Parts: sequence; structure tokens; C-alpha cells
Amino acid sequence: MKSISHKVFIYIFISLFVVFIGRFLYGIHVRTQFELKRLEKNSVLASTRLANISVKPILNNDLNLLKSYVSIEALDENIYSIQILNQNNRLYTGSLRTKKGLSQINSDQLLVLHQDSIVKPVLYQGKMIGKIVVYSNKEVVQQYIGELKLIFFLELGAFF
Repeated sequence: MKSISHKVFIYIFISLFVVFIGRFLYGIHVRTQFELKRLEKNSVLASTRLANISVKPILNNDLNLLKSYVSIEALDENIYSIQILNQNNRLYTGSLRTKKGLSQINSDQLLVLHQDSIVKPVLYQGKMIGKIVVYSNKEVVQQYIGELKLIFFLELGAFF
């Protein structure tokens, strides 16, 4: 009798453990997808705002005004990097979020390019006069996933 009840207990325990792990992994997947969509939406809004603002400074070649717009938009924690390019893909200005804070990207500085950029054209009278390139800050999502893992191990410890 003891061996049968022991087997039933182990079966129930393993079933609960599998359900618990599955629920946790599904929760991570859903929340991560939500956060990534939110980050992308914020980056699209920032690049659209910059594309609308940047028409006059690009036409007038006013780098100081462009730098001030980039600095304002770069304050958003969801944005990793912003670059304003002319129609020949030459850099006017940009900013990059580092661990120390924000730093300006100069035209002679090497740019780190990623595939997950959002590019918006700057249009004037139907012609493209420049581009805005925005990169989302994925560290926010990575921090959230790290917190979820910590919670998972705490819940797992409490379960035992």
C-alpha cells in the first residue's frame, strides 16, 4: 500500500511541477511580447515626432537645433539610439544611451548598426530630405525577464 500511495504522490508532485513551469514560461512569453510591442510603439512615435520636427533644421542645415531635438527625444528610457541622416545617409547628429548616460554621436564616430532599427523618412514637398533612425532599448525587457526569473525561483522555493 505504501508504494502505491508513494507513486500517486510522486505523480501528483510531478504534474503540479510541470503545470507550474508551463504557467510561468507562458507568463514570461506573454509579458515579453507585450513589452516588446510597447517599446516598438514608443520608438515609432518618437521617430515620427522627430521626422515632423526635423524638416526645417535639415533644410536650413541647423545642426544645433537638430542636436537639441535629439537630446530631448533621447531622454526617453525606451530609446537606445537616435540618428538623423541626410538623403545620402550621412550622419547629421545623433545620441546614444550608455551606462553612464547619454552621449552625442558625432559625424566621424563609428555607428553600431542593428537589424531592429525603425527608420522614418523626413519629407519636404514630397521629397525625402533625410531619415530618422531609432533603436529601441531592449535592456528594459531583459531586466524584466531577470525579475521574472527571480520570482520563479522564489515561488519554486516556496513550493518546496
